[in-house]
Parts: sequence; structure tokens; C-alpha cells
Amino acid sequence: MAGATGWHADGSNESSPIVDPAWIAAHRSDANVRLVELDVSRAAYDAGHIPGAVFWSAYSDLRDGDYVADPAIALLDVRSPLEYDGERFWPSGATADAGRAGRVPGAISVPIDLLRTEDDTFREIEEMRRALERADVTREQRVITYRTIGNRASQAWFAMRYLLGYRHVSMYYASWAEWGKTEGTPIES
Repeated sequence: MAGATGWHADGSNESSPIVDPAWIAAHRSDANVRLVELDVSRAAYDAGHIPGAVFWSAYSDLRDGDYVADPAIALLDVRSPLEYDGERFWPSGATADAGRAGRVPGAISVPIDLLRTEDDTFREIEEMRRALERADVTREQRVITYRTIGNRASQAWFAMRYLLGYRHVSMYYASWAEWGKTEGTPIES
């Protein structure tokens, strides 16, 4: 983005790596500009993105080759986006007896609503498979599901093991209710 004019901390309008929506709109088709959406899950990108933007996964595309968070293991957080992002501890938003909000470091967000419908039935097999594939969760990995107290994690475990044929799926039984309340456990948000 050499030569981009955008917002600058000192208030000047000189070349800056930070640009505004008007600059993006004016340069979307510029062959020298590449728009990149960076996230931990492809779901938001697939739901909608700036035309021409490409998706980069923070877990697979930007990870240093020497990084060790084992790629053969996927820690699957099936809580809502508000819980995963650390805005809530409990799904209801209750604060009584709440622990620390956030997620287990390295966890991948696949909200249970991508696997089940509003009436609590499982979605079509291919729809669930696509949701997991968008999050880079494969059948070759060992998958560990968790949520706040285990209910949604057990639903994801069942769907993956018995409906989708994942062979190595387990559930963190105590889930976030334990992790978020245990002093010293690392948390991302």
C-alpha cells in the first residue's frame, strides 16, 4: 500500500498504513493493492466480505513454522460469539458467580448454532461438514469440544462422532465453567 493516504496518529494526511473506507473503495480494483481479511475462522468471511478480499487464517496462514499449538489437535469452542470473544461468561449474560470471560488459547470458534437449528435439531450433514471445514477442523485431527458447562459441547461431540464420522472426538467435561474460574489458566479474548 505504498503511497496510501489515510489516517495518521499525528493528524497529518501523509502516506500511512492505516486507510479509511473511501480509500479502500477507490483502490479495490488496483492491481497493486490486496485486501486481506484476517480472522481465526472463515465463517465471517464466508458470510460477507469486501469484494476482492482474500481470507487469511490467523492459525494456519500467519503461524510461524516453528510454532508448536499441535495441528493434529483442534480445540473446538462451541459457545456463542459473545462468549468466545470474552464479552460474556454465561450465555445468558448473568454475572452471578461468574468467572473470567474469554476462551482457551488456540481454541477454534464453531458456534453450536452452525451445527443445529433453532428448534435444536441437527442441520443437514453437508451443512455441518461445511461449517467445520470453514473452521479448518478436519476428520484427521483429534477434536476436543467445550462450552460453558458441557451441554452444547456434548451436542457437537455427538454430531461429529456419530453423524459426521469423526473418529477422534472427545469433550472437555468441565468446560469453561472450570477453566474460566480456575486461577492461573491462560485466557484469550
